[in-house]
Amino acid sequence: MLALINNQDYHAEIESITPVNQHGDDVVVIQGWAVDKFRNRFMRVGVEESHAAVTRTNRPDLVQAYELDPSDTPGFTIVVPATASTVTFILETNGQDKKKRISIKSWMRVLYRQRRQSQARHLFQMLTHVWSPRYAKALLHAVQRRVVGESDWYQTWIRKNEKGVHEDAVQQIQALKYKPLISIVVPVYNVDERWLRACIESVRAQWYTNWELCIADDNSSAKHIKPVLEEYKRKDSRIKVVYRTSNGRISKATDSALELATGDYIGFMDNDDELPVHALLEVVKAINADNSIDFLYSDEDKITEEGRRFDPFFKPDYSPHLLLGHNYITHFVVVSKQLRNKVGDLRSEFDGSQDYDFVLRATEQATRVHHIPQMLYHWRTLASSVAGDPRSKMYAYEAGQRAIESALQRRGKKARVTMLENLGTYKIDYEFDEPSVTVVLSSFSREQITFIESNTKYGAVSFIHADEDGFDIANVQSDYVVFLDGVMPQQLLWLHEMVNYSMDNGVAVIGGKIFDAQQRVLNVGVTLRALKSGQPFEMRGQWDEGIGYYFRDLLPRDMFAVTEDCMLVKTREFKDLGGFNTSLAPGLRGIDMCLRINRQAQKTAVWEPYSIFTDIKASHMSIDRKNLLDYVKQHPNVSDPFATAYLPESNTNQDGIKFAVDSVDWKRRNRNGTVRIMGWAADLHDNEDVDVSVETTDALTLTSLKRFARPDVAYEYPVVPDSPLGFEIILKLDETKLQTSQVAFALNFVTTSDKRSKEIAFSTSTVARSFSMLLRRIKLLRHPRNTLRILLLRYVSPWKQVYDYRRLIARTERYNPRQVRERISQFKLKPQISIVVPVYNVDPHWLMLCVQSVQRQYYKNWQLCLADDCSTDPRVAPLLEQLAHSDKRIKVVLRKENGHISRASNSALKLATGEYIALLDNDDTLAPQALYEVVRRINANPKIDMIYSDEDKIDEKGQRSQPHFKPDFAPDLLLSTNYISHLGVYRKSIVDKIGGFRVGYEGSQDYDLVLRFIEHTDPSRIGHISKVLYHWRTLATSTASAGSAKSYTSDAGLRALESMIARRSLAATVKSAGPNGIYDIDYSIAHQDLVSVIIPTKDGYDNIDRCVHSIIAKTTYSNYEIIVADNGSKNPHMVELYDTFKKQLGERFRVEHIDIPFNFSKINNIAAGRAHGRYLLFLNDDTEVISPNWMAKLVSFAQFDRIGVVGAKLIYPTETIQHAGIVLGLGGVAGHIQVGAPRDDLGYFGRLIENVDYSAVTAACCMVKASDFAKVGGFDEKLAVAYNDVDLCIRIQSLGRNNVWAHEVWLYHFESVTRGYDVKSKQKKTRMDAEGDKLRKRYPELIRNDPYYNPNLSRTSGNYWVRTGKR
Repeated sequence: MLALINNQDYHAEIESITPVNQHGDDVVVIQGWAVDKFRNRFMRVGVEESHAAVTRTNRPDLVQAYELDPSDTPGFTIVVPATASTVTFILETNGQDKKKRISIKSWMRVLYRQRRQSQARHLFQMLTHVWSPRYAKALLHAVQRRVVGESDWYQTWIRKNEKGVHEDAVQQIQALKYKPLISIVVPVYNVDERWLRACIESVRAQWYTNWELCIADDNSSAKHIKPVLEEYKRKDSRIKVVYRTSNGRISKATDSALELATGDYIGFMDNDDELPVHALLEVVKAINADNSIDFLYSDEDKITEEGRRFDPFFKPDYSPHLLLGHNYITHFVVVSKQLRNKVGDLRSEFDGSQDYDFVLRATEQATRVHHIPQMLYHWRTLASSVAGDPRSKMYAYEAGQRAIESALQRRGKKARVTMLENLGTYKIDYEFDEPSVTVVLSSFSREQITFIESNTKYGAVSFIHADEDGFDIANVQSDYVVFLDGVMPQQLLWLHEMVNYSMDNGVAVIGGKIFDAQQRVLNVGVTLRALKSGQPFEMRGQWDEGIGYYFRDLLPRDMFAVTEDCMLVKTREFKDLGGFNTSLAPGLRGIDMCLRINRQAQKTAVWEPYSIFTDIKASHMSIDRKNLLDYVKQHPNVSDPFATAYLPESNTNQDGIKFAVDSVDWKRRNRNGTVRIMGWAADLHDNEDVDVSVETTDALTLTSLKRFARPDVAYEYPVVPDSPLGFEIILKLDETKLQTSQVAFALNFVTTSDKRSKEIAFSTSTVARSFSMLLRRIKLLRHPRNTLRILLLRYVSPWKQVYDYRRLIARTERYNPRQVRERISQFKLKPQISIVVPVYNVDPHWLMLCVQSVQRQYYKNWQLCLADDCSTDPRVAPLLEQLAHSDKRIKVVLRKENGHISRASNSALKLATGEYIALLDNDDTLAPQALYEVVRRINANPKIDMIYSDEDKIDEKGQRSQPHFKPDFAPDLLLSTNYISHLGVYRKSIVDKIGGFRVGYEGSQDYDLVLRFIEHTDPSRIGHISKVLYHWRTLATSTASAGSAKSYTSDAGLRALESMIARRSLAATVKSAGPNGIYDIDYSIAHQDLVSVIIPTKDGYDNIDRCVHSIIAKTTYSNYEIIVADNGSKNPHMVELYDTFKKQLGERFRVEHIDIPFNFSKINNIAAGRAHGRYLLFLNDDTEVISPNWMAKLVSFAQFDRIGVVGAKLIYPTETIQHAGIVLGLGGVAGHIQVGAPRDDLGYFGRLIENVDYSAVTAACCMVKASDFAKVGGFDEKLAVAYNDVDLCIRIQSLGRNNVWAHEVWLYHFESVTRGYDVKSKQKKTRMDAEGDKLRKRYPELIRNDPYYNPNLSRTSGNYWVRTGKR
């Protein structure tokens, strides 16, 4: 296939050009397809030549792959005369047509050569690569799993479904015939003022205004309660307040509020929750529609302290059996005054579940229970609320159990109520005399039937083998009949459980829970919504873990229908209806039975989860989509009173076996050969060891199968680190038994819960293998730069880095001892440096090397403080005493008990008498010049409090590698990881002041020390020596050799950061970023201030469409405005597009027409001057939001005074890094770092998953406070195209700000689609060079040595490679 166009938005291909004779005329038929990938629709294609005819055709493969409308016609057929030599295609994009002229014969030859290379299917896959529909679809799904899966679908749902406006509400209220007074009762007790006000204001904001708010304060001790309530009482006459003189807890307080109520209806509300503005209006509308309604409830969601809504509960209509297992109804509950008087007060003996008890009593006596399927209640999640921590009110769940017991007693039911593991859920076991049951079995062998008979614990049961004996319902005399079709019961009491839930006279059918052999859900009952969708079995394919969607598959509930493969039905009703309608397809028969029973007998079906079955049939029950839809059409008036209005798809990752075949190598010897397969397999579901096997053939026999650990895989996935994930399979191949040169076999991967297979195929033909290799090389050559980069990074770079580092050592570590001693003698300050070393069971060899590295220091005024932590190795203590005796500068303390590293370090610290202390591990070494360089820096800045250096690793043979070249002090990077580490030197007076090392932070005690230390100094007193002065020993158990060797260190680091957050009174939380020692701090946003998103464009229709749509669809931060800075667009469709967004966002979207010659700086400055936000977010039009919290993350950093510009992680469409920070001097002026790295790469010492301070970030996506932007005068308009963002960042940095790259802010950047740096244009390159010269002249020192980079790192490569030239 040959592409007419192929970019991120459009794809048009020619698949074939064929000469044919058509009705006696020689013609050429051109066939292909064209799609608009961005909008998921077909792309219009025409031809310029009048003699050509274009026909559009349907392509089901493309419709599915690109998720097009089924009626779309993405295929095209063009017929031209055979005499035509060229065809000019007209490809219609938004706003402009693109023309492409092709030579028919030339393109025909190319296509012919392609067809000759391989079979059409293989060729299609190979040549289209990621652009083929199949690969594009796979890539799209992969992106969705990584990013959009973290997307908050609920925010999108809210924007789509909650579009009511006040003007419409006014009209609706005017149209109401009945406008009842609604009393909202709220018990109040010591609630935070903020939440109390939010609660009251949400009632006052109601569109329906005929309400009264009845508040009962339960004798609160908090002093703010009464003034707030009195304030609102004065402000609004509809608010009534009573103050209880004693605390009676929630029931009595609610009853006190009820005494104030005079309304026709009463709603219940907690004192820290909120109602949306339309809540009461929807209640009154429902009452007007049916005046028999006396009990109403709605859907609900939760709301965070920051006001963010989440965890929506889309509830079913009234399901009495579900209500007996879980109080799904509360909140929002409204009852008529008459029903409330009938039910009575809330009962204090059920405090904690007083609402559950009230709901159970009220629904028993209600005339009509009505569900409003809208989110009318926001349940506040606080640390002390049930919404935030279910276990915080255990008494509430115990009260719920008593409420159910009381309800059963009122109803005359004898039963036992058990609280389940999921708090707030309950199981009822009724007492009953066993009715007789006939079990009709089909699709079972005789042995399986015998097994069922012997494993069914039920007295009055008989079994019929329908396959052999036949079945006639007329002969059944039992009370119940059960149908099981190839589903095997998994517990003895399965039948008892089914009968248990049939005890209600209103129930006629019971269904059970069916799994497949891998314990994945197959059938948990059928809803009408699922039936209409054509996929009747909700949750099918999911493992039964977690709670599902609000216990969807964990609690009994009234159900629209169950299927006949697992059904208990009352015999009388079954006979009365004439049994199953066998003219229907299997599956529909049971559904139809449930429907008829409901219509004719007014009885329901109940699905219960306690009878568990495994489907053992070769193929599981499925219902043809056409049959389903036909059945639905035949029953147009059917309704489902028990289904939720919306069932969110599970966003839980339920990966099972994940595997990869890394290599398949074949070696020939005579007519025999050896096949070696390397790979790995992991079970991400249960962490089982995956069984790997090979389906051998006559020609293939298994020689060996070895399993081994794969730390690289264990690092990437949540599996047991040392589990045998890797495999090596050796097969013997006998070519004499092959019928062709093709070898094909399968690898099987199996656990108890999953199974996968992988087909392996290769050719033993030398020609075929050579040709295959050639094709692979040709495919690589399609992307020569990327291919070359991969080869360099994988094979050349590691060795070159080792070589370059050795050259750097040789070039930079040339110290002349005599000259150094002379310089030391000239130092004005010669402070003593006390080196603190905790010792524990270290090998004497490494300890001696450690001590000798100190003794060999050029600077001699040191003290070595060694504290042995009660080593059990008998060699350690004598060696320490010997060392202390040999050198008076060595001080030793032998601890009498082991206290771990913090206590040991403190013991060593007590020996220290120096002005500064340095930290050294007992198996590491210092460079000879280490203390000299430290004291040299002290003399340069006598006020310095803390000094740290670069470091590397040293192996057991003394080979140095993996240098860590660090930036100067970077506060945000330090909060992501302890990059300071070694060598760290600290002013002892401050260390003493903060109390040394803290117990409880072992493993990251030095990180904790640094975090506390910097709180007692300032950045001007923190120095970085950009030289490797410390060698970290890599031993098998050291953190230097493997990130997982000391996982406890990461946990300790987490605690250190949590302690820091508490000390600094930050509203934030911290979590591990994955790898040991790397963390993410999530800062709460104090004020949801307005963000002005500024997007410059010119005729960028597709870019703006994609960019703005992604902002609207994915952004969780709600307070923003979008300003499009239109730089003279000529495309008339731009106006239509802008109008679309204006309708969606109203005043929050506007276009500033800036029709001037292109000047990026000036355009943005003008737009910024017209912005209203506290924050300015500059955004290129060729970007697309990936992470929903992107804007919130930017604000969370930008809100701090010390933060200047905040940048984002920008990703190429190829899933590689486009921007991860800007380094000054890189590439001559400034350049992006780590460009081209895979999007999920960790980066240099984790820099791609850390929040990193940089001198600059790109304006393609960056946020800055409007005040800071104004202080520096905005972008420099003399820098019209290039480096204006770098210049802005530097000037804002000069205000004393830190510029931060936030790694969790993800966007795609298609880069320079409408504008960009065109270095091929001589004029533009000249301008770019000139702007670069301006920057070099302004900031020569910064460009020479970027403080947030390192002088030892390359200025030509953005990969953190070692610098090879002179500094």
